[in-house]
Amino acid sequence: MDNLDFKEFNHDTNFLHILTFPNSSFSVTITVFGMIANFTPTTQRGRKRLQEWKRKIALQIQSSKSLPLDSNCSFTISIGMKFHPLTHGYQKLDLDNYSKPILDAIAAGLFSDENTDLSNLTTYNQFDDSNFHHIYLERLPDADSADRESIIIHVSQKS
Repeated sequence: MDNLDFKEFNHDTNFLHILTFPNSSFSVTITVFGMIANFTPTTQRGRKRLQEWKRKIALQIQSSKSLPLDSNCSFTISIGMKFHPLTHGYQKLDLDNYSKPILDAIAAGLFSDENTDLSNLTTYNQFDDSNFHHIYLERLPDADSADRESIIIHVSQKS
């Protein structure tokens, strides 16, 4: 069993809980603004929005690291989601339906090298996320406007 820390973390005036490895060899926390897309879009417009959302996350993760990480290492992933309910038609928002595209995009950003152009990426299955051993999802307080809808991602790699 891995030794993990679970702590409250303040990032850009948002408090979220994160899982992290003590003495992590790599960790990063980023905020990605935009309409959070789920993994089951039913329209062409929805599929396009999902691809744009995943690319945005992958590119931001990729730019937050100086070199590609080893997908054979163990990782913790913590995700806080801040929804703007009106944007989603006040429907029920199941975090698990929104987490899969985020996790796919995180893997692409972490495990791509500096020569990989993620801006045109359409499939994510070439990036192995099987060592995302610990995943924590949290719904944060709702955003007060559509432009404040966002996710906060914290990644920690075991030393």
